[in-house]
Amino acid sequence: TGEHRDVDILVTQRWMSREGAEQMRRARACGQITVGELDDDFWSLRKTNLAYATTDPKANPTFNRDHYWNMLGACDAITVSTEALRKRVERLNVPTFILRNAIDIARWPQNDPAVGFISWIGGIQWRSYDLHQLRAVGLPDFLLEHGLQCYHGGDSDVPGVDKFWDQVGFDPVKVQCAIAKLCSIEEYPKLWGPVGVSLIPLEKVAFNEAKSWLKALESCAAGVPYV
Repeated sequence: TGEHRDVDILVTQRWMSREGAEQMRRARACGQITVGELDDDFWSLRKTNLAYATTDPKANPTFNRDHYWNMLGACDAITVSTEALRKRVERLNVPTFILRNAIDIARWPQNDPAVGFISWIGGIQWRSYDLHQLRAVGLPDFLLEHGLQCYHGGDSDVPGVDKFWDQVGFDPVKVQCAIAKLCSIEEYPKLWGPVGVSLIPLEKVAFNEAKSWLKALESCAAGVPYV
């Protein structure tokens, strides 16, 4: 909206540009307090996650997770959402504060679980094998045996990205699956409209172990049980 010359505290989120650390040093030299935000363990990403390539220093020399690390190290303070992330950055020797993820519940409509679908909300392109965990617990057979429908909120419709049923392992001809497209963060609560039961599958890897309880909070805000 314009240039600001009266900044006292500078808070940045996911600043991966090459000049990030230097910008923090300049800001501090001007008397500004700098705070870097961290909400994911980018240094534990597996190659199967799209973000691994997009933040890879070799593939992206001017915008990557190494620059992000250096930027965080140049800040006055760091905020993280989990204890695991606090441990990740402790060797930077920068004061770090845990700010738990929260929900603005007033923006969330309450669902009736009795009329909703078994559902998953999220963008598949930013996942590795999370949805594959639903195969191991028998979700495809469960849906088929009980004649249940399901729902995926957040379909990317990007060429080369699997569909929900491909990841979970069921035939969309035999098991009906409703989908809704990815949307802006302002519209995000509306994706939860058809949800009756929220599934939150996570592969047991270091990247996921650093995640917060946000998806469970969103399920609670929508008024639906989660697994």
